[in-house]
Amino acid sequence: MYNLKANFRTQRCLVFKVFAVVFLLVLCSFKLIAQEDSWQEEGAKTKNKPFRFDINKAEGYYIKFTGSLQTWFRHTELNPGSLIALDAPASEVTDISLRRFRLGISGLIASKTFFSFNMGVNNVNFLSNKKTSINILDAYSEFRHAPWLHVGVGKSAWKGLSRYSSPSPNRSLSLDVPIVAQPTINITDDLLRNLSIFFKGQKGKLDYRITTYKPQVIDDESLLSGGPEEGVAKFTDSKLDGSFGMSGYFKWHMKDKDGNNTPFGIGSYLGEKDMLTFGAGFEVEGSRTYHLEQGNVQYNDMNLMAMDLFYEHPFDPVEKNAFTAYLAYFYYDFGPNFVRNIGVNNPAAFVDTDLASFNGRGNAYPIIGSGNAFYLQIGYLTKELARGRLQPNLSIQYAAYNQLDDPMLAYDVGMNWLLKGHLSRFAINYQFRPIYYERSDKVEMDGYKGMFVLMYQFRFE
Repeated sequence: MYNLKANFRTQRCLVFKVFAVVFLLVLCSFKLIAQEDSWQEEGAKTKNKPFRFDINKAEGYYIKFTGSLQTWFRHTELNPGSLIALDAPASEVTDISLRRFRLGISGLIASKTFFSFNMGVNNVNFLSNKKTSINILDAYSEFRHAPWLHVGVGKSAWKGLSRYSSPSPNRSLSLDVPIVAQPTINITDDLLRNLSIFFKGQKGKLDYRITTYKPQVIDDESLLSGGPEEGVAKFTDSKLDGSFGMSGYFKWHMKDKDGNNTPFGIGSYLGEKDMLTFGAGFEVEGSRTYHLEQGNVQYNDMNLMAMDLFYEHPFDPVEKNAFTAYLAYFYYDFGPNFVRNIGVNNPAAFVDTDLASFNGRGNAYPIIGSGNAFYLQIGYLTKELARGRLQPNLSIQYAAYNQLDDPMLAYDVGMNWLLKGHLSRFAINYQFRPIYYERSDKVEMDGYKGMFVLMYQFRFE
């Protein structure tokens, strides 16, 4: 059995070193933040937004620039059999990486016409190709007929299923966004984006989005290798035949409202809003996976559904200390016994198949699968302290997937240090993920591995 006490003892020295690094970084950031305070005070007097340029104030036309960067310093206990390189087995690794980089421009440039261009890259670490390039993520325009009807076309993250199927990673409550809410990420989409036509709007307390999109062709050969398997669904491109997918998400605001200028769901308003929303969504694609049934190829439609509840309540309108909670239920049907192991920003390149667990390489574990999953996230935001605000948080995913004989339980414990809201944020997080082994036609859980992450986030808007 997994020994939690032993694990914490092996991590203690690392934790002390990490906190020393945090302390030095914060000292260096104080002067920059003091300068930012002076700049914002001056901006408040003139009501000037330095990254927004008004084209026609009378008509409300403008162009706005945004950018963000998330860096990770972490220590990861690797899955059994992990290889850093072909001849470099390792049981743990410490690294520095760029989790996300974004640079965008958007605006309203004509009557009822909005556009958004966004470029960036994810997961640049020591294993990344040295010629890693910045990708076009969002490139779309929309016509805003009325508040209840916006119609857009292009490459975008306007899609359905749940609040965090198109999350705002720079305004998240936890260290990272819940991957369980993004079941097709980098498989049939490109970092959540698809070439699509979308309809969205708000009418009273209702907020909706409906999207029809062209699924991406799979470019990961490992997902398609070996052909179909008996009784186990796998992704396929062989039945695309020009078909489109469809998704939608419908949300009811019981108190304050989310905005709908961008598709990204905010994880915490930092006490600025009193929120209670209930949402439900779906995503479907035809013949997206296949498997063998008594030697015959069978194709399976992808049918995904979700329901969620988001709550944030500020206790004091001045101090803006607040409690935040999010609860979601997911029903996923990819076909029989489908499971997808995902390792976020994976620090291992290969795995020794003779030593490997069911999880695969690095920090992967079974996040997605055919079956039922629940996700819970809670946090508390303190009032302004001597420097910034603290926001302890906890995230838990519980899943009962068809192929797993034991339920999957993973959890993250973290703390945000908000030096200047979401514009300047440190986050510390420890993740516990289960390790599964395939033995005697059973896939059973046997122990846990951990990952410690220190993140610094910077953004401008």
